[in-house]
Amino acid sequence: MRKSIFTLLFLVITLLLVGCQNDPEPKDIVVIASQSLTDVSLQADVVINDATSLAELNEIALNVASQIYEENFAEIGAKKMTFTLRFYASEDDFEANQITYGTLTFDINLSVTSPGLSLKTNALIYE
Repeated sequence: MRKSIFTLLFLVITLLLVGCQNDPEPKDIVVIASQSLTDVSLQADVVINDATSLAELNEIALNVASQIYEENFAEIGAKKMTFTLRFYASEDDFEANQITYGTLTFDINLSVTSPGLSLKTNALIYE
């Protein structure tokens, strides 16, 4: 009985400590209005002004990809297509067509057994 009470107390304390972490600060992300959707492709340009690491950049990029896909879900339907995202560190880089952080490419509805987004290439870079 004592062991189970001790174990339960240990789990509660662990959960409390995990819950005490600081909330992440919001990031300045801009999806440029140059999204284009055709019968075979979806493309978007994304500016991430204050990425601090490659891991953070990957997380932001995948979240943005998911959001853009959801916004265009009704128009995509069951069509097979390629989804390309280009990432920039600033709007000046976007204007100069200088892809700072690289690209992500997804296959959409690749097959009947693999509907939705499937990561094809991850060419993100952080320098």
